[in-house]
Amino acid sequence: MYSACALITVFALAGSGLTDYCYRGAAGDAESFTITGQPTWAPRSVEARVRPVGGAAGSMGIVLHYQDSANLYLFLYGTGSTALRIYRKTAGTYTLLGSTPLVIPMGEAHTMRAATDGSGLLGLYWDDVLRLSVSDTTFDAGRIGLRVWNMTADFDDVLALGADGSPLFADDFDDGNAGGWSAGSGWTVVAQSGSPMPQPVFDTSFEGGNVQVTLVDPPTWTVHVTPELKGTSPYRAWFYFRMSNLSPAQPTNMVFQDVAFFTRPYYSYDNVNWTVFPAPPGNMYSVTFTQDLVWIAHSIPYTTSHEQQLIDDVQGPHVQTSVLATSEGGRPVHRLTITEPDGLTGKQGVWLVARQHAWEASGSWVADGLARWLASSDPQAISLRAKAVVNLVAIMDVDNVVLGGSGKDQAPIDFNRDWRATPHWNAVRETISGIDAFAATESYDLFIDAHCPGSASTFLYVQPESMVSPQYWLRFEEFRQILASTAGSGPLPYNGQYSELGPSYHPLWNQISLWHQYVVHSELELSLGLETQTSSRSGYQSLAEGIGRAFDDFLPDETTDVEDLAGAVAVSGAALMSPQPTPFRTATALDIVLPQSAMVRLTVHDALGRQVRTLVEEIRPAGSSPAAWDGRNDSGFPAAGGVYFLRLHTASRDATAKVTLLR
Repeated sequence: MYSACALITVFALAGSGLTDYCYRGAAGDAESFTITGQPTWAPRSVEARVRPVGGAAGSMGIVLHYQDSANLYLFLYGTGSTALRIYRKTAGTYTLLGSTPLVIPMGEAHTMRAATDGSGLLGLYWDDVLRLSVSDTTFDAGRIGLRVWNMTADFDDVLALGADGSPLFADDFDDGNAGGWSAGSGWTVVAQSGSPMPQPVFDTSFEGGNVQVTLVDPPTWTVHVTPELKGTSPYRAWFYFRMSNLSPAQPTNMVFQDVAFFTRPYYSYDNVNWTVFPAPPGNMYSVTFTQDLVWIAHSIPYTTSHEQQLIDDVQGPHVQTSVLATSEGGRPVHRLTITEPDGLTGKQGVWLVARQHAWEASGSWVADGLARWLASSDPQAISLRAKAVVNLVAIMDVDNVVLGGSGKDQAPIDFNRDWRATPHWNAVRETISGIDAFAATESYDLFIDAHCPGSASTFLYVQPESMVSPQYWLRFEEFRQILASTAGSGPLPYNGQYSELGPSYHPLWNQISLWHQYVVHSELELSLGLETQTSSRSGYQSLAEGIGRAFDDFLPDETTDVEDLAGAVAVSGAALMSPQPTPFRTATALDIVLPQSAMVRLTVHDALGRQVRTLVEEIRPAGSSPAAWDGRNDSGFPAAGGVYFLRLHTASRDATAKVTLLR
């Protein structure tokens, strides 16, 4: 052994800990270098403050006399070997020159110095104490650098001294950059422990805000969060918070703990435009935010402000807004009624409710999108308004939406288990009363309850096939196939999936909305649950438009009896009667009604307008004559299930009828 002064005159480093900024290296199985200096440098020492951040079986160290990545000296501390070591690397192969045991806690900062006397004597100092020395004369000059392997480590206050003991190079990284360094992958300048220490600031002081922070590690910019239990629900399902004082120069590492029904979360810089987090390799989401303030949420939030904006945006002759109920907290539960302003009589009734579970914001976005589409000038929206009265309730559990609670299985009873003779919740009771009052005077045909379980796909809930009539199940099959054709593409598709509700689903399954409405209103065509996966706003809008088109295709157009039609054709020309049955599996029939003998052509087209089959191409007599379709195409093969259009063409008039084929 030899004395420290034989190697180098010690330069004391200012301060006793890491301060302001440091240079962080992060590497996996492949070592990563960052290099600076000139090939002719012959420093007597290179030192740095070092701190292991993560990696139980890796190493961090200082590079001396760097020729290239295959030829160098390496002075390191190994977290796996728990030892200080000096290596020579030649032609890409490491040779161990010396080793001495050392154990330091993860996260603890120390000073490491690599030194040489210029005559082949190499020394490794730890906190100004010589811990290891070896002899080797392979390299006598070269660049300097830092190196990590299979771990993350912080380096600060790098100082290189020349042969005369004067500073050759120094970098404390407090300017926030690593200018002059040539780095491999995984190197970045970060804020770190010391004074001052930037830390993220969390805020939930807004409607729907919710988060509980369980860990903040500023040096690694790692944050662990979980939803706070709000209200009386036992589920930690909803989080929505604002995080500021971020460091745009480094990744923010986030772990979302104990989140029920968890899917990839969303973030936004303006609380308007949202982006889904990139998929992580494990449970830690790492994002380099480009701004110092960001909103983060389970899914894109939908608050009462969004609902009010919807109400303001869709005002017009087609839309009526009313307060359907007042919540226990004194807040309004709004109902939008959308139809052509020519009265309600003779029209079919549709109800869609959403957000019985407050955390399921997707359901509100679907209701919002459907309302906007219905109020538009889209031809099918006009068609649906002309034949139906559509009632929308975008937020049922408004109190938990404002509070930021999940609402699921809350005390004394879940909203969607409260559809019974004497409901507890004002919103459920008044929604049932509102539906009953509507159904007492108008046609009530379709009920949809919109949810968002965080599932991997969008699907429908329906009553068990064994507990409904064959006719009801046929109508469900028809609607399911129609919806798959109108909403089967786009960013949030429905591909025909469904699940049956029943005793195995929940002990109170018969108090769930879709079963209650099915039992109480026997006139209903369908009563279904819509389970929507999380998506973007454009995804929700796309699905909502598909749902609206499915409503229009599913609900029959106004029809006229043959006797009434026969008296009108003399004035109006040729006509088609509605096919019967529809939906059908094997064959459907219809009548062609003509005021006089004429050449007619009757064809079948799919939902995209493509011709599938020619049924009739001949002269037909005046009056009514039959036609039929067996569900096959012109080649004789069975056509796919879905909505089809039968088109009649004559010299004086065209006519169209709609039919649904089930497979």
